[in-house]
Amino acid sequence: MNINYYKKYYKKNLIYKFKKKIYLNSIVSTIGRIIFIRNFGKISFADIIDYTGKIQILFKKNKNNIKLGDIIYVNGKIIKTKKNQLTINCLKFSIVNKNFYIYPDKFHKIKNKNINYKNLFIEYSTNNKKKNIFFYRSKIFFLLRKFLLSQKFIEVETSIINNIYGGEAKTFKTNYKNRILNLRVSPEIELKKILISGMENIFEIGKNFRNEGTSKIHSPEFSSLEFYSSYRNFKWLIKYTKKIITKIFLNNKKIIIYKNKKINFYKFKIYSIKKSIEKFSCLNKNKINNIFFLKKEIKKVLSKKKYNKYILKQNNKYVIRYFYFDKYIQNKIWNPTFIKDFPISLSILAKSKKKDKNIAQRFELFIANMEIANGYVEQNSYKEQKRRFLKQHVKYDTNFINALAYGMPYSVGCGIGLDRLIMLMLNLDDIKNVIPFSSF
Repeated sequence: MNINYYKKYYKKNLIYKFKKKIYLNSIVSTIGRIIFIRNFGKISFADIIDYTGKIQILFKKNKNNIKLGDIIYVNGKIIKTKKNQLTINCLKFSIVNKNFYIYPDKFHKIKNKNINYKNLFIEYSTNNKKKNIFFYRSKIFFLLRKFLLSQKFIEVETSIINNIYGGEAKTFKTNYKNRILNLRVSPEIELKKILISGMENIFEIGKNFRNEGTSKIHSPEFSSLEFYSSYRNFKWLIKYTKKIITKIFLNNKKIIIYKNKKINFYKFKIYSIKKSIEKFSCLNKNKINNIFFLKKEIKKVLSKKKYNKYILKQNNKYVIRYFYFDKYIQNKIWNPTFIKDFPISLSILAKSKKKDKNIAQRFELFIANMEIANGYVEQNSYKEQKRRFLKQHVKYDTNFINALAYGMPYSVGCGIGLDRLIMLMLNLDDIKNVIPFSSF
């Protein structure tokens, strides 16, 4: 059969509409991809699918010229079979485009997960449940924008390619005219420059990149929402982060199921790192305050390289407790919990508490053993920010320090990992499943 690859227009109904009673016994036209074929002598049946649904096609003659994966145009009458299955009795059909590879049918799917991730277009084209990930991501991004814009926030875009990134995360590097540049780890520095320029409530939804390891909850490329607000405080930031998650992602639901376990959103707990160790471990207060004991416990699970770098000569109790929390406590937090009181030495861009300069005004939100959000009161003293960069031998953007010297309002900011939240809402256990066509 000849295929007209240049035909631009087909009269097409979306398949999901055919479930409505008004279409029964009427003539319709649609286009879909064949995902199953059954031949019965002189007649044959085929299941076709588009992004809205699936329907059966009845051919009065055996169609040997079509095969799995072909995209076909069908014109025919909507009927119901003896088994009460909605079907298009084909009057006319044409092949819109041919498939030239072996195509899995709906009963014999690709079993090799690696092939699945490399050829996700096959999986998506035959499985509308997988396609729902596209719809859900699109809906979440739309609702986030709608909500924040209604709250008088302004959406901004910042550069993905930066000269310098001040931090310990490894970056992807590229070059331009003999200049070494970095893909951003976070838009935070550029967003703070926008705060300095006079914009008080801003947000950005976009991709970030970290040249680090992969796992079921880590991807070198990931999407985040970062929002910043001037003249707000730490308590407001916690409440607002909670509001975004419950209103946009949960749609005010209080309980969801993830990995066959309930996650209870009725109440978000708030613990300091010290309090969380008391709550989720069997250590008594003496052991929690004994940094030598904690260092021994950390040494059991931390690589020698990291131990020598971060722990060996470390006597700051807040830093030691943080590493104990990171290795022993984080994976025990299931219901939504804000963890606060991070050591200032590990929170280089955050403001410290007035009463204790060793503690940052910072939180991390954990749900289902995963870090979901990271927020803090922003450091707005250019002298203090420069001192910290120099003390930790971090390369920094001098333009950022110069901008801070002009004066940045007292501000708070938070970054929310969108991919992990979408994993939770769709009950998926691998971040690859929510980043369509990821390269990693």
